[in-house]
Amino acid sequence: MATTRAFLTQLLLLFFTAFWMSQISAFSTGSPFSAARSSFGRNVVQLFDVSESSSSESSSSSSASSSSSLSPSLLNYKTQWQVDDSYTKTASGLLYKDTKVGSGDSPDEGSTIGIHYAFWLDQFQNEDDTTGTLYFETRNEKNPKNEPLGMQYGEDAKLLKGWLEGMKTLKKGGKRTLIISPELGYGNQEIPANPPRLPAIPVGSYLRFEVEMVDVDNSAWTKFRRMVPKPSAIFD
Repeated sequence: MATTRAFLTQLLLLFFTAFWMSQISAFSTGSPFSAARSSFGRNVVQLFDVSESSSSESSSSSSASSSSSLSPSLLNYKTQWQVDDSYTKTASGLLYKDTKVGSGDSPDEGSTIGIHYAFWLDQFQNEDDTTGTLYFETRNEKNPKNEPLGMQYGEDAKLLKGWLEGMKTLKKGGKRTLIISPELGYGNQEIPANPPRLPAIPVGSYLRFEVEMVDVDNSAWTKFRRMVPKPSAIFD
């Protein structure tokens, strides 16, 4: 009897271990946003980590050329981007305006979100230019299926302060425009160009984000899986 009970205990333990490992694997390779992660790669998120530099350094001549062509704009960002009283200003100085109010959940700390976004620098060609210089957008030729970008939300994600704050109250299905000041963006840090797609971001740049919250996963299980290290990390 004791032998049978020990055997069943070991069998249940093996089953639980196999299930736990499969869930970790599913999270890293089969989540709803895995296609977006594989399409855009980790370096996309790194671009918004103010503690790291660009994922690849350009040559000194390319950087110098890009930086000089994107010197601080003489045109006012508020005028060109038509920032008016319809924008809400937070205590930090972030400006935002909802272009579509969502009806789902807003992200919690440690949640997984799926978003579409694009952002521009306050570098304008002339007075008729009301968009600025496009830096990046998730809807591009390398993403033919228009998959949203899957990412973790929260302090651990190391996003720009203004971007993090701007998405905090953005509900699933909502769209929002963010005007991020240098203090909430890259500040006095210059981001080198990464030719041919990514221009340099000069010191003191204002940024305009257009963000769409496609999906929000606030489940406790998702947050738990974020906390559990992958098996490969354990044996590194």
